[in-house]
Amino acid sequence: MSLIYLITALPALKKEDVPKIDKVKFFSMTYDCLDKRALNDINLLLLRERIDYFINLTSTLMANNPSYNKNELSELLKKKGLSHFTKLGNDFFPDWIYSPLAPNQMIHLWYKEVFRRASSSFLRNWIKFSLSLDESITGLLSKKSSLSKEDFLFQMLDTFSPISAAMCKNYNKELLGLKNKFNWMGSLVKALSNESSEALEKEINQIRLKKINELKPMDCFSMDFLIAYYYELSISLREASFNKKSGEEVLNRILTSSLEAI
Repeated sequence: MSLIYLITALPALKKEDVPKIDKVKFFSMTYDCLDKRALNDINLLLLRERIDYFINLTSTLMANNPSYNKNELSELLKKKGLSHFTKLGNDFFPDWIYSPLAPNQMIHLWYKEVFRRASSSFLRNWIKFSLSLDESITGLLSKKSSLSKEDFLFQMLDTFSPISAAMCKNYNKELLGLKNKFNWMGSLVKALSNESSEALEKEINQIRLKKINELKPMDCFSMDFLIAYYYELSISLREASFNKKSGEEVLNRILTSSLEAI
């Protein structure tokens, strides 16, 4: 089967409707339809899903037994993670995924993995945007909470993007010197003024959706288009979870599926 068949088979994502597909189904269809050579960028998407899984697993293990040392925790992560590695096998996953690292360290390592391996221009551009957006949120929230410049510099030690270096340099300036840096900065400042975390996330998701539309290719039968669909799906599923009724539908769909099937 082909990429054209796959994209044709994916259900349309309609605003405010519960998606008729979840991530498990998306990955399952993708691995069924594409050959190994075409899966490089999809593997990177799945790696991020695995990182989120390991972050949650690490938190649970440490909450149950705070006395675990790093070696014990690493072995437990590897043992529990093995049941999730079927089609991809273990070789695909870098060694650091088993390390009990802080969530921001894991995510930054994933960013570096994408920059090193991704062939999709959409994915590369999306990651540059996503990194800038996430770091801007961190910086603006730090400033909003009156975090000192010294504490902010310490917090940003593990970051590597140009935007983090600029924020560290301009921390005492208005909007950390980012006012005219991005065309979405005004929307982000407005979003961060929300007291409701749900309203805040919805507005940030609108920034993300607008960027997806900017980056999405005209060719709707391309890997770039498929990866754009994945990110639109991720946002749609998240938005559906805010609504109680549709959130229950998403939860039921997740409970009847399993990433172990991938």
